[in-house]
Amino acid sequence: MEGIYQFWIFEKDTSACIFEQTFQGLPKSVDSNLIGGYLVTLVSFCEKLVGENIDCLDSVSMRIVYFPRPDFILAMLVDKDLNRSTAKKMLERLYYLFMDKYKDILGTKFDGDVTNFEDFADQIETIFNMKSVRFQQFLRTKLDHLEAEITELFDFRKRRDGRLKRIKQGTEKASLKEP
Repeated sequence: MEGIYQFWIFEKDTSACIFEQTFQGLPKSVDSNLIGGYLVTLVSFCEKLVGENIDCLDSVSMRIVYFPRPDFILAMLVDKDLNRSTAKKMLERLYYLFMDKYKDILGTKFDGDVTNFEDFADQIETIFNMKSVRFQQFLRTKLDHLEAEITELFDFRKRRDGRLKRIKQGTEKASLKEP
Protein backbone atom coordinates (compact mmCIF):
# COMPACT_ATOMS: atom_id res chain seq x y z
CA MET A 1 0.00 0.00 0.00
CA GLU A 2 1.52 3.29 -1.06
CA GLY A 3 1.54 6.42 1.06
CA ILE A 4 2.69 5.02 4.39
CA TYR A 5 5.94 6.54 5.63
CA GLN A 6 6.32 5.51 9.24
CA PHE A 7 4.53 3.49 11.91
CA TRP A 8 5.03 3.78 15.68
CA ILE A 9 3.80 2.19 18.89
CA PHE A 10 4.32 4.34 21.98
CA GLU A 11 3.85 3.38 25.59
CA LYS A 12 1.33 5.93 26.83
CA ASP A 13 2.67 6.42 30.37
CA THR A 14 6.31 6.96 29.40
CA SER A 15 5.99 8.18 25.77
CA ALA A 16 8.67 5.61 24.93
CA CYS A 17 8.65 4.24 21.42
CA ILE A 18 8.49 0.47 21.78
CA PHE A 19 8.21 -0.22 18.06
CA GLU A 20 8.83 1.72 14.88
CA GLN A 21 9.02 0.94 11.22
CA THR A 22 10.05 3.28 8.43
CA PHE A 23 9.16 2.89 4.78
CA GLN A 24 10.48 4.46 1.58
CA GLY A 25 9.80 8.10 0.94
CA LEU A 26 10.16 9.53 4.42
CA PRO A 27 11.43 13.07 3.81
CA LYS A 28 13.28 13.46 7.11
CA SER A 29 14.31 11.20 9.92
CA VAL A 30 13.49 12.21 13.50
CA ASP A 31 14.23 10.34 16.71
CA SER A 32 11.16 8.25 17.52
CA ASN A 33 11.38 8.86 21.25
CA LEU A 34 11.34 12.61 20.61
CA ILE A 35 8.31 12.18 18.34
CA GLY A 36 6.71 9.99 21.01
CA GLY A 37 6.98 12.74 23.58
CA TYR A 38 5.19 15.20 21.31
CA LEU A 39 2.53 12.81 20.04
CA VAL A 40 1.65 11.38 23.44
CA THR A 41 1.52 14.90 24.89
CA LEU A 42 -0.90 15.95 22.12
CA VAL A 43 -3.14 12.97 22.88
CA SER A 44 -3.16 13.79 26.60
CA PHE A 45 -3.75 17.48 25.89
CA CYS A 46 -6.79 16.73 23.71
CA GLU A 47 -8.18 14.28 26.25
CA LYS A 48 -7.91 16.87 29.01
CA LEU A 49 -8.93 19.91 26.96
CA VAL A 50 -11.96 18.59 25.10
CA GLY A 51 -12.46 15.14 26.61
CA GLU A 52 -11.83 13.41 23.30
CA ASN A 53 -9.02 11.52 21.64
CA ILE A 54 -7.11 13.23 18.89
CA ASP A 55 -7.91 11.68 15.53
CA CYS A 56 -5.11 12.98 13.34
CA LEU A 57 -2.63 15.76 12.89
CA ASP A 58 -2.52 17.29 9.40
CA SER A 59 0.16 19.15 7.52
CA VAL A 60 0.04 20.32 3.93
CA SER A 61 1.26 17.04 2.45
CA MET A 62 1.22 14.50 5.29
CA ARG A 63 -0.93 13.35 8.15
CA ILE A 64 -0.26 11.56 11.43
CA VAL A 65 -3.16 9.24 12.19
CA TYR A 66 -3.65 8.15 15.81
CA PHE A 67 -5.13 5.08 17.43
CA PRO A 68 -4.94 5.74 21.18
CA ARG A 69 -5.57 2.88 23.60
CA PRO A 70 -5.40 2.86 27.39
CA ASP A 71 -1.75 1.74 27.56
CA PHE A 72 -0.43 2.43 24.06
CA ILE A 73 -0.75 4.88 21.23
CA LEU A 74 -0.32 3.68 17.70
CA ALA A 75 0.41 6.28 15.06
CA MET A 76 1.21 6.35 11.38
CA LEU A 77 2.72 9.07 9.24
CA VAL A 78 0.91 8.84 5.92
CA ASP A 79 0.43 10.78 2.73
CA LYS A 80 -2.43 13.25 3.10
CA ASP A 81 -4.20 11.58 0.17
CA LEU A 82 -4.44 8.26 2.02
CA ASN A 83 -7.97 7.81 3.33
CA ARG A 84 -8.07 8.54 7.06
CA SER A 85 -10.64 5.82 7.74
CA THR A 86 -8.48 3.25 5.96
CA ALA A 87 -5.45 4.31 8.01
CA LYS A 88 -7.46 4.06 11.27
CA LYS A 89 -8.63 0.55 10.36
CA MET A 90 -5.04 -0.49 9.66
CA LEU A 91 -3.91 0.89 13.01
CA GLU A 92 -6.71 -0.92 14.80
CA ARG A 93 -5.78 -4.18 13.08
CA LEU A 94 -2.11 -3.70 13.95
CA TYR A 95 -3.00 -2.96 17.55
CA TYR A 96 -4.88 -6.23 17.97
CA LEU A 97 -2.20 -8.23 16.15
CA PHE A 98 0.51 -6.68 18.33
CA MET A 99 -1.38 -7.20 21.57
CA ASP A 100 -2.25 -10.78 20.69
CA LYS A 101 1.30 -11.64 19.65
CA TYR A 102 3.04 -10.01 22.63
CA LYS A 103 0.45 -10.22 25.41
CA ASP A 104 2.78 -12.28 27.59
CA ILE A 105 5.64 -9.77 27.23
CA LEU A 106 3.51 -6.61 27.53
CA GLY A 107 1.89 -7.36 30.86
CA THR A 108 3.66 -6.90 34.13
CA LYS A 109 6.64 -8.78 32.68
CA PHE A 110 7.63 -6.01 30.24
CA ASP A 111 11.17 -4.99 31.13
CA GLY A 112 11.63 -2.29 28.49
CA ASP A 113 13.52 -4.53 26.05
CA VAL A 114 11.99 -3.47 22.74
CA THR A 115 14.11 -5.94 20.74
CA ASN A 116 11.43 -8.50 21.63
CA PHE A 117 9.17 -6.82 19.06
CA GLU A 118 11.53 -6.72 16.07
CA ASP A 119 9.91 -9.67 14.31
CA PHE A 120 6.61 -7.75 14.18
CA ALA A 121 8.14 -5.79 11.27
CA ASP A 122 7.76 -8.82 9.01
CA GLN A 123 4.01 -8.95 9.63
CA ILE A 124 3.69 -5.25 8.91
CA GLU A 125 5.56 -5.59 5.63
CA THR A 126 3.11 -8.32 4.64
CA ILE A 127 0.04 -6.34 5.69
CA PHE A 128 1.13 -3.14 3.96
CA ASN A 129 2.66 -5.04 1.04
CA MET A 130 5.70 -2.79 1.37
CA LYS A 131 9.30 -3.36 2.33
CA SER A 132 10.57 -1.24 5.16
CA VAL A 133 13.79 0.71 5.03
CA ARG A 134 15.45 -1.69 7.47
CA PHE A 135 14.89 -4.57 5.09
CA GLN A 136 16.00 -2.58 2.05
CA GLN A 137 19.14 -1.44 3.87
CA PHE A 138 19.86 -5.05 4.83
CA LEU A 139 19.39 -6.18 1.22
CA ARG A 140 21.58 -3.35 -0.11
CA THR A 141 24.36 -4.26 2.34
CA LYS A 142 24.16 -7.94 1.41
CA LEU A 143 24.10 -7.11 -2.30
CA ASP A 144 27.12 -4.81 -1.99
CA HIS A 145 29.00 -7.53 -0.09
CA LEU A 146 28.07 -10.16 -2.66
CA GLU A 147 29.10 -7.89 -5.55
CA ALA A 148 32.48 -7.29 -3.91
CA GLU A 149 33.02 -11.03 -3.46
CA ILE A 150 32.04 -11.77 -7.06
CA THR A 151 34.29 -9.02 -8.34
CA GLU A 152 37.18 -10.38 -6.32
CA LEU A 153 36.55 -13.95 -7.45
CA PHE A 154 36.16 -13.16 -11.11
CA ASP A 155 38.43 -10.20 -11.55
CA PHE A 156 40.69 -11.89 -14.09
CA ARG A 157 42.20 -8.58 -15.09
CA LYS A 158 43.55 -8.08 -11.59
CA ARG A 159 45.07 -11.57 -11.64
CA ARG A 160 46.47 -11.04 -15.15
CA ASP A 161 47.97 -7.68 -14.18
CA GLY A 162 49.54 -9.30 -11.12
CA ARG A 163 51.04 -12.08 -13.24
CA LEU A 164 52.32 -9.60 -15.83
CA LYS A 165 53.91 -7.53 -13.07
CA ARG A 166 55.63 -10.60 -11.62
CA ILE A 167 56.84 -11.66 -15.09
CA LYS A 168 58.14 -8.17 -15.76
CA GLN A 169 59.91 -8.09 -12.40
CA GLY A 170 61.36 -11.54 -13.08
CA THR A 171 62.55 -10.43 -16.52
CA GLU A 172 64.14 -7.29 -15.08
CA LYS A 173 65.93 -9.31 -12.38
CA ALA A 174 67.18 -11.78 -14.97
CA SER A 175 68.49 -9.00 -17.22
CA LEU A 176 70.34 -7.45 -14.27
CA LYS A 177 72.10 -10.74 -13.55
CA GLU A 178 73.35 -11.21 -17.13
CA PRO A 179 76.89 -9.84 -17.81
